[in-house]
Amino acid sequence: MIEVRLNQLVVIKDNDSQVLRLEEATPLEGKPRRLMTLVIGPTEAAEISRCIQKIEAPRPLTHQLALAIATQLGGTLQRTVIHDLRGGTFYAEMTLDGPAGAVKVDCRPSDAIALSLRAGSPVYVTEQVMAEAGAERA
Repeated sequence: MIEVRLNQLVVIKDNDSQVLRLEEATPLEGKPRRLMTLVIGPTEAAEISRCIQKIEAPRPLTHQLALAIATQLGGTLQRTVIHDLRGGTFYAEMTLDGPAGAVKVDCRPSDAIALSLRAGSPVYVTEQVMAEAGAERA
């Protein structure tokens, strides 16, 4: 698995598109960093933007609520893994560690990234997905 970090969040107002770019945290020796681009929804983009800017809403929004539920039940978000790409759709799962042990939860990558940013947990991409969807950084 390859650890990635948020490289850029782009919101294009003219056509209401949101693009998230992830970058390898540590490239292979002698190789340029690879980037991966995901198109995400406006709600997830807004939450990711709030996380980047460290903005707290006066009342919990959906992603904040989900993380608060997990935390108050004794769980922690250990990691997110983007593990598959089928038909142009990325698939991810979050690993939550709680009183009953580790649990993997299927999710959209954009939701998982928003939650991981808020929780301070790492995000990974499998080599297979990075090889298929990644591009070398110029």
